[in-house]
Amino acid sequence: MEIDMIHNAFDSKWWDNFLANTNMLTTTNVFHNCMLPNETKSMREDVMKIIRLISINKVPEYGFRLYIEGKNVASKELINFFENYTPNISETFEEWTERAFEGKKFGIIINRGEKFNPLLVEKIAIKIKPLTEKFGIPRLGVTFTIFIGNYGWTPLGIHTDGLGENVMHFHLGKGGKTMYTWDVETYEKIVEPEYRFNNTNIEEILDHANVFDFKDGDIYFMPYGEYHVGKSDELSIGLTLWFNNHTESSLSKKIIDNLLINSLEESFEILPMDVSPPENLENFADIKKLFHSDFNNRDFLSMLEDTYRDYKMALYSNAGFWEPPFPKEHKVDHNKDFTIKIVDPFKILFYIDNQLHLFIRGKKLV
Repeated sequence: MEIDMIHNAFDSKWWDNFLANTNMLTTTNVFHNCMLPNETKSMREDVMKIIRLISINKVPEYGFRLYIEGKNVASKELINFFENYTPNISETFEEWTERAFEGKKFGIIINRGEKFNPLLVEKIAIKIKPLTEKFGIPRLGVTFTIFIGNYGWTPLGIHTDGLGENVMHFHLGKGGKTMYTWDVETYEKIVEPEYRFNNTNIEEILDHANVFDFKDGDIYFMPYGEYHVGKSDELSIGLTLWFNNHTESSLSKKIIDNLLINSLEESFEILPMDVSPPENLENFADIKKLFHSDFNNRDFLSMLEDTYRDYKMALYSNAGFWEPPFPKEHKVDHNKDFTIKIVDPFKILFYIDNQLHLFIRGKKLV
């Protein structure tokens, strides 16, 4: 069942309907007319600013993938592409794509897009605020992946997303898109194990698929675990919002990583060869000396709990978004009177033990 949701989109009642029609985020569905054309146009311009920023700084390592006529463009070729086809400030999305690709089929995938455009994050964060108030914040945060182009079938082929990754696709147009899904039982019955992932033999099993069409201003929701592939014959942008709950082990490893990052001094000393016998651990001192004194004075689990508190405070200060924005270059004159005000729905959070701990937009400042 596909739902028309234009009235009072993204208010509390709208989200009640959304939860009801996705069976509490467990069932795929399409919601039509959720955003007005002027809003999606503005968000397309925000995406263009992301492409421009990545192009100017030549940073494909942040998760920028480009496919032209089905071929994945290598990193060295990407740098050449950025040098020749950085979007001009005055160019529309359609004008830039015509100049850069000259009618060729192309696809762009940008991971962690929330890091590049704080204004776009604000627009999405205020929309999902009632949802997170009702349903909670994903334990491993919210992230963006942006799909751009007229590439036909998704270059990844038929696949499933990561365990615990529910996705909400904001379709920004102008063209439409179709998503094909297969439930696990059906798909694994008709496709042999060695061909199930990144499967590009799509047409031969389309008659077994569920079909979801959506256009400019629509929203498509899909829970984790479904085999799926998208088809974009028309030029369009899709902003996908990922609710990352993953596994208990994933969260535990992330917190341990954070603890080590915050507790280990960086050293560039070259290690000497080890000439000691295997049972002699005296040179463990090379490792031990890099850890902060807390590791000598406190037990590991209590330090891990403190790290989790900081992680959670940072996440909540950023409305659940995983990545904080890049720091602004603008400097404040501290000799003048000024007021610090956070943009809704982000928060300034803090706690005090023997010192102040302050969190703003996903970062611990003190």
